[in-house]
Amino acid sequence: MLKRLYKSWCGMWAKEQSRADAVPEQAAPEGMTLASIEQIPTHYETDPWIRFMLLDEVAQGHTLQGIIGFNAIEFDTAHDFIQWLFPNRLASPVNWHAPLLTDLHVDAYAQLPALRQAVDSALTRFFDFLGIEEGAQGFTHGQNFEKGSRYWLCPLDHNHRRISRVLTFLCEMGRIERAEQALRYLVDAMTAHQLQNVTAVRFWVGIVAAYRPELTRAVNPLD
Repeated sequence: MLKRLYKSWCGMWAKEQSRADAVPEQAAPEGMTLASIEQIPTHYETDPWIRFMLLDEVAQGHTLQGIIGFNAIEFDTAHDFIQWLFPNRLASPVNWHAPLLTDLHVDAYAQLPALRQAVDSALTRFFDFLGIEEGAQGFTHGQNFEKGSRYWLCPLDHNHRRISRVLTFLCEMGRIERAEQALRYLVDAMTAHQLQNVTAVRFWVGIVAAYRPELTRAVNPLD
């Protein structure tokens, strides 16, 4: 029922009409260097998420590079990979096989440049799917904004929950400033389309404000 509603509200039928979406938009990055098991410190090497991110091991039928190479329709309709890209400390209600973020992961992210590179590749692909580009000054419309924005710039869409997951992941990883920059962009974009009253906006603000309470009035368009 909800799926039919948000398709009506967001014009999601356009996704199926666009044959361009069936063409891969972004190949797996050639510059991304996979680690070998010998390069991973022993206290990290058995962790499933670290192995998935660094060794490109298969998790629930997916690899990191395979996901990065998804076309838009694949990225939108597959529901068992986003929890592997961006684990949270709370379990996913739709994927009980996905890892939970732990202190070990936070420590590994801080210690291993290769893991930060892998995470950055995943984030770049996620935001590119949404039509968003991250630069030195924060987040802006990407070159494919018109196409990518229809996956989230609407009253209700499952990608709103994915955005919540990514904001939570960034905050729990200690990247609060990056989460704040993303939040400001998202709120501005939703407000520009008179979507500031949708539930997702309140939820996004709440996620980041939990780590930086002074942000609430600065970015909440409802205040």
